Amino acid sequence: MQNLTRRSVTVSACAALLVLATAPQALAHCPDGALATQAIVSPPVELLPAGMTSLSLPCPTGERLLSGGWQVTSPDPTTAKPVVLESHPDASDNSRWLVTVRNDGAQAFALQVYVQCTKTTSDGT
Repeated sequence: MQNLTRRSVTVSACAALLVLATAPQALAHCPDGALATQAIVSPPVELLPAGMTSLSLPCPTGERLLSGGWQVTSPDPTTAKPVVLESHPDASDNSRWLVTVRNDGAQAFALQVYVQCTKTTSDGT
């Protein structure tokens, strides 16, 4: 995908505990107790009424997936009727987040996928 939005953040040791369920080794490699992460957001994809789509977004090469998700980015998200069928790490490639959504509403809406990634160490963790 092109035009990805990237935001670098540093998560405190306390906040990093929230990601331990998906990345148990993450803090072991942070000497200062902080975890440097990067949020990547896909371009919006329009989903028409009664439509369904699967979107997948990868972490950059050399980075590890911590978490991911989706968001409705229509001008009026309150009118959107997304039904999320799945939102999880991609089973065929654990560096990607996979989202499948169906539009049960009468209006189209835009959908974006995001991933939170961190650099891997030389031993792959």
